[in-house]
Amino acid sequence: MNFYRVIGRSAQFFSGTIKLSDRQSIPRAHLLKPVGEGIFEILSPIEFKAGEELSYDGEVNKAMLQNITPVVLKAEGPSSPEEPVPLAPPKAEDKPAKKSGSKKRK
Repeated sequence: MNFYRVIGRSAQFFSGTIKLSDRQSIPRAHLLKPVGEGIFEILSPIEFKAGEELSYDGEVNKAMLQNITPVVLKAEGPSSPEEPVPLAPPKAEDKPAKKSGSKKRK
């Protein structure tokens, strides 16, 4: 499963398998089928608000990626808790600069 954070106003998931906390799953229980501890199959579309985090195993299309961002769990040591780190797209200053020189004409 991949870990995601909702960055848009909301994000909808229509199918697949999802891992949620009790706080997230209880209000959505009528839309989910339990398949393991904290893991559910989506029966009907579910929606998450901005800032919510979840693990999802299903198809993620371009439209969904406008509202969610993948998060990598980063561990700094054996006893430190894992901390999610968002994957950010490359910034404009990271891209190679275009040559702006003009060619001379004869």
